[in-house]
Amino acid sequence: AYQHATVPWMLLNYFNSADEIKETNKYSMPKPDMIICNGDMTYGYMRDCQWPESRLSVAEAIRFSYLKSYLGKHHEKRQNIVLIVLSINASASIALMRMTFDAIRNQEGFEVWVKPHPFIDLETITQAMTDDGMHGVIVIRTEPIEELLRDAKMVVVDESSVSIEALAFGCSVINVNIPESINMSPLRNVRADMIRTVNSADELRQEIFETLNTGSSDIRKRERTAQQIVNKFFCFNSDSNVPVRLVTILGNGIFTDANCNHIT
Repeated sequence: AYQHATVPWMLLNYFNSADEIKETNKYSMPKPDMIICNGDMTYGYMRDCQWPESRLSVAEAIRFSYLKSYLGKHHEKRQNIVLIVLSINASASIALMRMTFDAIRNQEGFEVWVKPHPFIDLETITQAMTDDGMHGVIVIRTEPIEELLRDAKMVVVDESSVSIEALAFGCSVINVNIPESINMSPLRNVRADMIRTVNSADELRQEIFETLNTGSSDIRKRERTAQQIVNKFFCFNSDSNVPVRLVTILGNGIFTDANCNHIT
């Protein structure tokens, strides 16, 4: 079993009780010979659930390997751009847009973009924007997320794994709790200056303006912290684009060292 994306703590079907994992228990479930996590963070989650370390390993986060070229660099954001990143959940996505719209209504000094999830019905999103009068205030962007994160100063999300990618690009992340869904953000329990959680449009408005007014020295400090957080989530091979650890695991079937080769 190989973890291709992120596994937030609230994705409960990933995390079993000890009774399910123990070989001798009558409730024991079928298990893979090896669970390959793509970072130390998830490795710790699985170990804490009593998965034996002999069945756990860490290998490169292949899907996110492109982040290696952005980690450890200073990202000069010339534009004040707030990027809303939607999840695959249509009702939650619309609620997230509406809260953001309420927060920035009649405010000036920044642009607001929205990036729909690739699998969400775009017509549903555009219709909601039309009904609520968002057009002209919030702009739909369909470019690859990498291009948008280069420009954005902050990302507003409810559960998307893009929140971790955003940190690698020097973006601040605002997690929004909305009644329409459980907060599944992988950053939900991560504490850092560039990660904030809000519960209302008023709180979101305050966080947006505080982030826009962050000084350059604070930004550089936040970027160093963000780099450390990304490295906790994702394992990278800083010496090569070849996923050496994954190849080793698949070739040998045994590889239990959980320490990744981090980008510094």
